[in-house]
Amino acid sequence: MTAIFIIIFSIILVAAYYLLNHKNSNKVISSNVTLATRFYASLVDTIVIFGLYFIVSGIDSYFFWLYPELGIILFIIIGWLYHAIFESSKLQATVGKRTMDIKTIHLSNQRLDFIRATLRFFAKLISFFSIGLGAFQMLIDPNKQTFHDKIIKTQVVHKKSNIDVLKGGAKT
Repeated sequence: MTAIFIIIFSIILVAAYYLLNHKNSNKVISSNVTLATRFYASLVDTIVIFGLYFIVSGIDSYFFWLYPELGIILFIIIGWLYHAIFESSKLQATVGKRTMDIKTIHLSNQRLDFIRATLRFFAKLISFFSIGLGAFQMLIDPNKQTFHDKIIKTQVVHKKSNIDVLKGGAKT
């Protein structure tokens, strides 16, 4: 059942990629956010998502022991809503990203809308289901974009420096 879920969202991501490619700006923003910074932000986010999962499902829920696939689906739904709501909000960052003082933006330096944040989350799942190769792509990419950043046309930047980078100003 989980495999079907992943396949369906893979198809949606490919379709969305073609639909989103007609957007206005393809300019890639230079970023100096490291893999370690993003990893620590993800670690904080994972702790928060597990906390939300235990609150919603109950720490000692017998139902999820009987049907573990429902627990996995619930965990994915909580993660999706968490990431999509926070990244499309005025904060432009999850709790983990805020602790590391970074945020996610569209390449046109606009805030993500809920649809793009949703697509980014599911692209991130695919990126990590490929043994994390999509995330490690940032190590060789000159703009430090992961697979899911490239496909959804987003960039993770430091909160205070992205506008300076776009204008060619202060380099951090």
